[in-house]
Amino acid sequence: MRFNEFKRTFKVVASHNAKGKPYTMGINEFADITQEEMKLRNGYKPQHANKTYAEKPLSVFSYSGAPLDAAIDWRTKGAVTPVKNQGQCGSCWAFSTVAGMEGAWFIAGHPLSQFSEQQLNDCDWSYWDPFSNKGCSGGNANVALNWEKSQIVCTEASYPYFSGGTGKRGQCQSSCATGIPMGGVTGYTLVTPNSEDALAEALMQQPVSVSIDAHCDNFMQYQSGILTDSCGTSIDHAVTAVGYTSGAWIVKNSWATSWGDQGYVYFQRGVGSEGMCGILNAPVFPKVTAGSGPAPGPAPGPAPGPSPGPAPSGGNYECSWWSGKCETSIFGWYTSKSKCESETSCKPSPMDSIVV
Repeated sequence: MRFNEFKRTFKVVASHNAKGKPYTMGINEFADITQEEMKLRNGYKPQHANKTYAEKPLSVFSYSGAPLDAAIDWRTKGAVTPVKNQGQCGSCWAFSTVAGMEGAWFIAGHPLSQFSEQQLNDCDWSYWDPFSNKGCSGGNANVALNWEKSQIVCTEASYPYFSGGTGKRGQCQSSCATGIPMGGVTGYTLVTPNSEDALAEALMQQPVSVSIDAHCDNFMQYQSGILTDSCGTSIDHAVTAVGYTSGAWIVKNSWATSWGDQGYVYFQRGVGSEGMCGILNAPVFPKVTAGSGPAPGPAPGPAPGPSPGPAPSGGNYECSWWSGKCETSIFGWYTSKSKCESETSCKPSPMDSIVV
């Protein structure tokens, strides 16, 4: 089976490269892996992002209408650590979360540090909670950042990654060197989905965790140039946007530097809807405490607005089956189908009405 898949991939790559498109494909370590196998191993859990029960975000970031910078690349400003490798483990969610924290921590005035993906993989896990992160079986940056709020974020050196070789999470380590002290991560901000301008303005402030559809030949065998053929929007992989050019989003992957353009992919901008491979589907970035050093790069854009207060009856609020309270329904990601009867009273829907 492996050889047959390799032969199929070889033909696809050769055919594509003969067409002269804006991007090239190449034979890499995924050439003998089927697309369905890739979907299973990528590790992003989109249904987790669609549950507002876990914790409300600090805010929702919407485009302010201000002029956007022509380009931004946080790699050139020292806010991006080297490309890493998740290996044989569906821990993309942990790598995307950590890359976002590394950038945010540096931009807030702290030294650039590498933080531990293995800590998230091992410790941010619950057997009983079906919506918790699940180590090598997948997870979500929103849930991970909620967990990090009450944790010491370990340095990578003191809690190194090993699940890429075993395909399994390990036992949660009880001590490590502190990368971010407890309380240093204060939460996360959601970026308005399906908005190129909102993502661009958010990237003017810091790197952003994004989720994509990555189980197609175009992405799996991507080598260089601007990717102009979408896999679709069946989201299965978490990555990190670290900037943009006039025509492309600059995205850091977690498949080592042997993949893509030294570990990066450039997604075409301006395609509308959910964006190339769904990149506009659910962007999110962490919020951290400020340090004493100067913040690099451009001055931050307008601050996101505060979270909404109590809901008037009939507004965009719903009864949460989880908390039994009237809560905001964010971007249509509803916790139930039951509208609030008033600002203070709520009749929760049964669990089988959850929209995913």
